[in-house]
Parts: sequence; C-alpha cells; structure tokens
Amino acid sequence: MAEQELYIKKERTLDKGEDYNFLRSKGIEYIESLASELWTDYNVHDPGITQLEILAYAITDLGYRCNYLIEDILSNGGSDKLNKHFFTARQILTNNPVTENDFRKVLIDVKGIKNAWLEIASEAEHDIFLNCQKSKLSLSPLEKRNIEQIKLSGIYNVILELDDDDELGNLNLYCFERTIKKNDKEFNIEIVLPPWNTYFNKTGKPLSYKIENITAIAQSQNYRASFEIKYENETTKKEVLIRSKGLKSTDNQSLIENELKRTDKESLLYHYKLMIEKALLIISDAYKILHSTRNLCEDFYLFKAVDVEEIVVCADIEVTSAADLETVLAQIYYDIKNFLAPPVNFYTIKELTERGKKTDEIFNGPILNHGFIDEDELKKSVFKNVIHVSDFIQIIMDIKDVVAVKDIMISNLYNCEPQTEGEKWCLMLKKGRAAKLCINHSKIVFYKGLVPYRV
Repeated sequence: MAEQELYIKKERTLDKGEDYNFLRSKGIEYIESLASELWTDYNVHDPGITQLEILAYAITDLGYRCNYLIEDILSNGGSDKLNKHFFTARQILTNNPVTENDFRKVLIDVKGIKNAWLEIASEAEHDIFLNCQKSKLSLSPLEKRNIEQIKLSGIYNVILELDDDDELGNLNLYCFERTIKKNDKEFNIEIVLPPWNTYFNKTGKPLSYKIENITAIAQSQNYRASFEIKYENETTKKEVLIRSKGLKSTDNQSLIENELKRTDKESLLYHYKLMIEKALLIISDAYKILHSTRNLCEDFYLFKAVDVEEIVVCADIEVTSAADLETVLAQIYYDIKNFLAPPVNFYTIKELTERGKKTDEIFNGPILNHGFIDEDELKKSVFKNVIHVSDFIQIIMDIKDVVAVKDIMISNLYNCEPQTEGEKWCLMLKKGRAAKLCINHSKIVFYKGLVPYRV
C-alpha cells in the first residue's frame, strides 16, 4: 500500500465562509455602498478595517468549526467562555425614553398610531393637601388652617392621532354623515358622537349604544337626541346634536329616528361600535408600552383623542393648456395635506445616512421596531395656531403647470360645524387642535384661458 503524501496545496479551493480574503473584500464593498460619503480610508491602519478583519477571521473560524463532527459540536469542551468585546449600535447607542420626543417616538412606533403629543396636565387624578405643621399629606383638607394644596409636577396628558383603518376609515373623526331616502328623493344628516377617550378612561368597557328621544329644535332644521352608553355597572347618557339638510317635518323626523335606531351591519351604531373597539385596542397597547418605559417621578394621566379642525380650500386656479387637471388637483391636495399635518415617517439606516445623519444621531433615542424616525420631521409635526393663505398660494404656485392663483379663500370646520365663512388672509385655530385638509368640502376650479373646468 502506497504511503499517503502529506503536504499543503499552494492553491486551495475554500468555501466562501472559510475564505478570509473573500470575506474581507466583500466587507469593504458593503462599507463603500453604505458609508462611502463618510468613510473613505480602507487601509489596514484604519480601526474600522481592523474590526472588519477580526470579524472576517471569526467567520472563517466558525466555518472551519462547522466541519467538525456533530458529536464534537454538541459536546461541552469546557466552561471557559469568551466575553463579548463588540456591541451593535442598536445595543450601545440607544437609550430608554427620556425627552418628550423620545416618548413621542415610542408612541408612534405602536401599530395603529400615526402621531402623538404630550402636554403638561393641568390637574392630577387626586388633589393632595399638605399640613406643614404636622408634616402630613392627605387627599382631603382635614383641617381648615395650615393646609396647602400641592401642585404636582411631572404629570402629562397624552394626545394620540390614529392611523386610518382600511375598513373603518378615519378613527379620529366622529362626525358622521348619513343619507336618508324619502320616496324618490334623499337628504343628509350629520351627527357627532363621543370619541374613544370617552370610554378609555372608564373602569369598564362599553357594552352597547342607543340613540333615542329625538326632538326638534325650534327655529332650525336641527334635532336634539339622547345618546345612551351602557357599561357593565352603569349607564350614562349624553346629549348629541343632529343637523338635518332636509326640510323639517314629522315624516323626516320619523325617518331620522328609524335610521339612527338601526343596529344591523350597515347601520351607524354598528360602524361606530367597531371604530371604538378598534381604537381602544390600539390605545391599550400604547398605555402598556408607555407605562413600562416611563421615568421615575413622572406619570401619564389622561389619554385623549386628537381634536381635529378640518380646513376647507376654495380656489380658482389658472393652468397651462396642456395640464392634466386630475394630476394637478391630486398634487395640490397632497402638498396642502402635508403642509397642514407634516407626516412622521420611518426610515432605514441607509436612507437617513443619505440625508446626512450621523450614526450617533440615527440611533439616539429609544429602540423602535419599525425603523428610525427623523428628529427634524418630528419637530415640525406640531399643532398650528394660525394658517396663512399666502402659504397655500406658494404651495400651489410651485406645482407644475400652474400659471396663477386667481382667487383663494379658506375656512375651517369643527365637528362638522363651520367656524368661519371664508378667510382671504389668515385663519386662526384654537390651541391644541390639529389641522386636517377636508377634501369633501373643498372646491377648486381650474381655468384654461377663460374656460372653467371642474375635476
């Protein structure tokens, strides 16, 4: 039997996982594609390249060990373990939420939440009184003298804007419009029902809803009704307003009563019930996550639905003869919508790096599940107190194929009720309300020369 020659081949064929040179060059390719604008030195003296070489060697070592027999891999060769020398940026650069924007990021990361804000609570859940002489705290003023009420700091209210639902629509607006048929004609009614925060701060969940006792309001086309909410241990009632766009009559009132008392799957109450259930599930998740990460000596008191003022735009706009009116209209609505409510998006590391963000800026803040949030976008997404018509004109004029804005005015709706008749200069909004574009009531007329067009 011939003896086996023992030698090392000069040209060996290695698997990619065992080829150090391949792994090193591939790693440099990834570095160039991800951070070429910030990292240009790939020589051996660069500390980052040193770390890459250590990683490449570790992978080759792992590939080599994977060729061991399975019994050798599964056996315990000893209790000595190597300590971890390197940490990922997600592990070492992030932190638990500390600032207001940190908590906003945590809330926006919850599935179903579009935006979130914090406000300092003007009141606490319980009044606390201090007797300075006896050094005692109490929830009620036990004595009339030497008692001082304490104003607690570090208590916040949470304002939430929910994402639109594919089936239920906008979960932030609770002004409903229904069409009622009468013989061959039809008329519309509008009714505003309580938002989800009416139920979230209660101890029990709502079981059923009922609209009853509809009565006509004198000298108007509107009606007043009682909205009953049944819980496990109690029943509450709220007065709601019904705005009718049809003539007031006994027949119309009867038709309205029949429409609002329906409970089938196409009815208003059934749709409202699904909206509340969906919203409460989302808010419950936000509540748990927020309280699991809150700071010491801080607490979150009330969870509120965002208060929305709808902005209506009416304008006459001149465009070029070759303009695609549907495209121009869609771009106008899109740009105005983003101006009124700047979106907060999630990004990848590469997208933020291309925006000029550094690694420590990208990872600064809490760990998120859906990506990274640009801090600049978050700072822009705040409530507006005033809207200038000149801003709308500038937005429209920047759109392709727009020649001139011939006339424009804006107004606002709150709970379906007009607040102004039309402003040509500026529109004041109530503090703490979010502005949203109302496309259904907006009206834009295009002109090609002297000929008007409606889309």
